Amino acid sequence: MSSKAMSSGSLTPRIFPGRLHKVNRGAIDFGLHSLVAFAAQAYVVVVDPGTLRIVQTLDQHRTPVSAVSWKPTTIDHRLKKNAGEEFQLQLVSGDISGNIFLWNVHSASIAMAISDEEQLPYPVKQVEWVSDTLLAVMYAPSYFALWDVSTGALLWRVNFPSSIASFQPDPFDNSRCTFAALSGSISFAQNVHAGDTPAIKSGYRITPMAESGARASISKQKAQARPEGEAPANETPGGPSATPKKDVIRCMTASPSLRHITYFVTANEIYIFDMSIMQAVGSIVLERTRPPFLRVFLSKHLPNVVFTLHEHGYVCCYAAEEGFKYEVRAFWDLGRQTKQNKKTATSIMSITPGPSAGTASTLAMVTNDGTFWLWRYLDATPSPSLQPRFPDMAMDAMFGGAHEQRRARLRVVGLIECLSSQVTCLAVRPPADEESPGTPSGAPSSGAPIGRSPSPTGSSSPVGVARARSIELPTLGSPMVSKKSSALSDSPAGRPGLVAVGTYHGTLQLIDFITNQVRSEFAVCSQPLRGVAWFGESRVLAYTSEKVTDSSWKNRLYAIETDTGKVSEARLEDVGAEGTPITGVFVSFSMRYFIVWLKESPLELWDAAKMQKIRSVNTNVDVSALCWCPAMSKRKTYTTISSEERFVITAAGGQFHYYSVEHNRLSKAQIHTDSSVGVVTAVAWKGAHLVTGDAAGTLHCWDFEKNKTRSIATNLGAVVRIRFSPGHGAHFIIVLFKEGDFSIWDLDHGIRVSTSSYLRVRDLAGRDVDWISTNQPLVSTNDWCLRVLDRSLSNTSGPFDVRSFYTAQSYDLCFCNVLHTPYVLKYRHALVLKALLQHGRPELIGPVDILSPRPTNQIAHVLDINEKVPASTQSSSRIQLPQWMVEAFAGAAAAGREEWHSPTAERCRVTAEFFGDVTEERFWILVLNSFERLG
Repeated sequence: MSSKAMSSGSLTPRIFPGRLHKVNRGAIDFGLHSLVAFAAQAYVVVVDPGTLRIVQTLDQHRTPVSAVSWKPTTIDHRLKKNAGEEFQLQLVSGDISGNIFLWNVHSASIAMAISDEEQLPYPVKQVEWVSDTLLAVMYAPSYFALWDVSTGALLWRVNFPSSIASFQPDPFDNSRCTFAALSGSISFAQNVHAGDTPAIKSGYRITPMAESGARASISKQKAQARPEGEAPANETPGGPSATPKKDVIRCMTASPSLRHITYFVTANEIYIFDMSIMQAVGSIVLERTRPPFLRVFLSKHLPNVVFTLHEHGYVCCYAAEEGFKYEVRAFWDLGRQTKQNKKTATSIMSITPGPSAGTASTLAMVTNDGTFWLWRYLDATPSPSLQPRFPDMAMDAMFGGAHEQRRARLRVVGLIECLSSQVTCLAVRPPADEESPGTPSGAPSSGAPIGRSPSPTGSSSPVGVARARSIELPTLGSPMVSKKSSALSDSPAGRPGLVAVGTYHGTLQLIDFITNQVRSEFAVCSQPLRGVAWFGESRVLAYTSEKVTDSSWKNRLYAIETDTGKVSEARLEDVGAEGTPITGVFVSFSMRYFIVWLKESPLELWDAAKMQKIRSVNTNVDVSALCWCPAMSKRKTYTTISSEERFVITAAGGQFHYYSVEHNRLSKAQIHTDSSVGVVTAVAWKGAHLVTGDAAGTLHCWDFEKNKTRSIATNLGAVVRIRFSPGHGAHFIIVLFKEGDFSIWDLDHGIRVSTSSYLRVRDLAGRDVDWISTNQPLVSTNDWCLRVLDRSLSNTSGPFDVRSFYTAQSYDLCFCNVLHTPYVLKYRHALVLKALLQHGRPELIGPVDILSPRPTNQIAHVLDINEKVPASTQSSSRIQLPQWMVEAFAGAAAAGREEWHSPTAERCRVTAEFFGDVTEERFWILVLNSFERLG
């Protein structure tokens, strides 16, 4: 996505995540390149923890994703060969149908699809990389297989006699794997490689202290593995005999810093075993006041620290002063935090510690409501090499104040909010200087300059328009529910991508799809919001209808000031039960009036500026749909000067009733009847185009400029919503049907452009629709998320241009200027950056725009000793190095004064760590140690 496209409001297909599926538990991975990937429903979310932004979403799975893992990165330093390529940033994901995808993250494309429906039609439980081409996969309940991802070939598989809780390759030798069964049995595999099926050494079982009456141990038993994958007699895979009556082991984790040390987690105790002698060397006993253990997490660079996840969203941090005698150092209670901040999270789905030295003290967590949390263990910085890589995001006000945060050792330093609960309605903020698309089914039309437009009989009337004003939006941060972010910044009226979302729990969220962030959230009421509508650039209407009895409802109408956070209730005189619910709220094009439609009751005409009801409108007919009419002058040109506005209601028998509003006076203009139209359930009007949809799924289209009519039989059931795309001269409509289908039609050519069949085959149904730009529809789906699609309705993921993240636009309020990971860059740009860092010239990153198409030409100018940097090479993206790297380079320069120390070697080590290149980092550590010994 280019900067120019960004300025015009164009977006790539993407997903804004919501609530997670239960099988997403544990599916998270923190890569050496400082990016985090986690599973959400049937897609994968990639997050940059340094900037707390969603950088990519990967959506091709048809069933929920159950495992993710980053592929080990191998850097090819041949600049010419990879000049035009993307960085090979890849990850693998598996779902509960047994399908495994290897993703190219930059392009959001599948590099390899792996599945074997005949031999392994089982859910993927865990994936681990044995090498850069060999992937070990555990299928539920007890199948273990090795795949070659370069060819997609299944090399071999093994079936275990009981359900496996988890497995793990030896951190010091990936050809060895340990398997822990739920029943407590332990197995070992040697020589896990592309050759023959490895020998499985079985016959061991964990004996907890409570059962043995003495110290916990690993004893012999008679369980055997079956490499051929065949179930024993009278047993089926996953049957009763495969699952023990009582689970002993919940998970197993091998220490990444101590050889042969493995942690086995049970509900009440964590056993620490030395697998070389098969004996327990320590344990962590659960305190009585804490909930049972679920998992344990270890960091390579913090060998004396253990993080534990408990039931009910409880996290503890244990530290050992000597040996394996652990004591509690910090804890965090999700229930307490969510209750204090009115969040909906009830459990922690996944946790992962940072894998590198710079992220060792960092924990990434995802809760069941989809919120991404970033923590820091404050006692985990004993040396300069473990300085925190990511900055704090000033969360004191959100989590207990600065004093309590200073005392906490496990501190929340940032989070990414998502959809707080199920989406019930949405409305895209109307852009400025836009041809109005009309008002479909309970949502406002664009509040842009409008003129006059003919009615179906050919008459016309003027319409007034209010010009868009600029509003204020919060900067980067995570505002609290019912509170506004304290830092605000001006934004022009034409800023695209801002969406008001109503939720099931009565909150209103403002989501900015340019930055993929929740800008603010307001606690409006305790009932589900049934509809939202913009009636100003910083004003939103929301309504709710609570059913009291079979024949009575409590209706509430609210006005929310998004710039101040003020929520006020209207219709205070109708606070009692009413005989009909609110069906919709419709805002006029000028945003001076709006209509509240109560089914089987008179319409209510309101003054939007004063928030006062002007009068009730008794139509004497059963209203089936309603929308405001655009207007056109007698010369058939659009105008912004008008005092009269019109709206139309539809009734049975194809009747169209037109009303005129001028200076708060209402008059009935005319009645038009079209017998070919059935019972209208949705109507939309833009310019000279009027479209209606009926209960049979038939669309009726009128083009008053060309004096043409057209009927389209969709055969998809009742029409729920019709939305015109914004933009001058664009006449595309998206239509939502009752069963969740949706399609796009081109009215100018009278053809259907696309349908939702791609999503429907994955059991995804639409709940609400709108247009976020001329080419991109926005769809709320039944998997708790929002999808930005293209007109084909088949792309829900797209490539991203890193310049859009690091280039400041006139409306961009939270652009990134710190590069926390080089893997968001293209190959040429990343290798140019690496060369500058290794050669001790980080100051050149300022005058050299590493994101430009030809950064090497700029380096040629900059490295010339006597030549001044041309103005054309000045960076427009203002990328800066992270603070930890700046300090590390400064330390390398200071240490270089010692005889034995090499600042060049230290710079190369820091650069290798920044790039996550483990092999190169080990090499430079060896060089530095050699220099120290020689010195």
